[in-house]
Amino acid sequence: MSTSIEPEDAEFDAHAGRYREMHAAVLTASGEDPEYFALYKLKVLQEIVDGDARPILDYGCGIGNLTRLLADAGGDVHGYDPSSKSVETARERAPSATFHDRLTDVPQNLFGTVVLANVLHHVQPSERDQIIRDIVPLLAPGGRVMVFEHNRWNPLTVRAVRRCEFDEGVTLLNEPELRHLLQSNGLTPVRKRFIVFFPKALRMFRRLEPRLAWLPLGAQVCVWGVKPT
Repeated sequence: MSTSIEPEDAEFDAHAGRYREMHAAVLTASGEDPEYFALYKLKVLQEIVDGDARPILDYGCGIGNLTRLLADAGGDVHGYDPSSKSVETARERAPSATFHDRLTDVPQNLFGTVVLANVLHHVQPSERDQIIRDIVPLLAPGGRVMVFEHNRWNPLTVRAVRRCEFDEGVTLLNEPELRHLLQSNGLTPVRKRFIVFFPKALRMFRRLEPRLAWLPLGAQVCVWGVKPT
């Protein structure tokens, strides 16, 4: 039986109007605003996708922070979120993208990339496997699932999440859990990259971050796997 992130859509609707404000408030330690982190994810995604021009789906797009950047970069971009209020805001911010608030409306066998940007920690642990299982049919053969998540091994990240009203009661994942979720649903090979190491005050060291992708101390982690052809 198919599921989605819909059980919490009422909560997401309630926060949709204040999401940017709440998100920015917990990022004060980094010295950056939400735009920096969305641009960071866009750059990582573009490096991994490496010219794949097939459609991209931003699964759990929220108010469209990443969807807007993907749409501005060109191509066929879709966003899905069960929160209709969030989708309404995202549609205003990214009018060239195609949005869905029902999973059954999302096309199957279409996407070269499905990205989940800090989505899974909002899903009950018992339901995470079904989320990935639902996503696999949306992928074209050889398409990839890319998951960005807060790094549970980074104490500053854990503290920031605990301070965030939007993240109240969530359970963070670690990299082995993410790897297992993708592998157990037939996505292989699975690879990882730790990201976001230095706050703005230490931005002169950010050029070193690509060399630290193996080090499990980044504020976030990206794990991705490929659907067999």
